[in-house]
Amino acid sequence: ISSAFEGIDSVLNLFAFTDDTNQWKSTLDVNICGIYNAYEVCYRHVVKRIVFARTGSIMLGYER
Repeated sequence: ISSAFEGIDSVLNLFAFTDDTNQWKSTLDVNICGIYNAYEVCYRHVVKRIVFARTGSIMLGYER
């Protein structure tokens, strides 16, 4: 994904895995490892602003 961040000064992060809160592997891969990788690339390309908006994963499963 590194080449997608070249020359970018702002990133809007809206991605999240929200299909099933019981699928820990997919949740880990997307919501934790995926965002870590994206932020690492932002750091390497000196992206000045990251807007992080995520409510789906916070609200999913609240009724349990």
